[in-house]
Amino acid sequence: MKETTVPDRIDGSVLKTYSGSTAATISGALRFFGLIEENGTTNPALTGLVDAHGTAMWEDSFKPIAVKAYASIVKDLKLENATPAMLAEKFRETGVDGEMLDKCVRFYESVMTSVGVKLSPHILNKTRSK
Repeated sequence: MKETTVPDRIDGSVLKTYSGSTAATISGALRFFGLIEENGTTNPALTGLVDAHGTAMWEDSFKPIAVKAYASIVKDLKLENATPAMLAEKFRETGVDGEMLDKCVRFYESVMTSVGVKLSPHILNKTRSK
């Protein structure tokens, strides 16, 4: 989108280069972060993020969006000294479990690290299962 334009709506025709499951995952993530509406209509925040992508403004642009999106999940968890189990509990409370729980937690860790949110060394240095 950075090389072209942000469309008024994100739908299958925009995501046609992705498999169906990947396109659904992208659409779901965009909805979760509040960048598109349920019907795929884009909002100005998405345009701002596209403009900021690859620049020094990326972290400052995406951080408030990411923190707000996850606020209802992590709630009052003190991320600076939480354990992996404590973080997983917060996601489990939303009904996520099993392999999806692992994926959600890893994605959360990746997003928060990329925007400069300080996470506990216990979370970041945990041993991953194979």
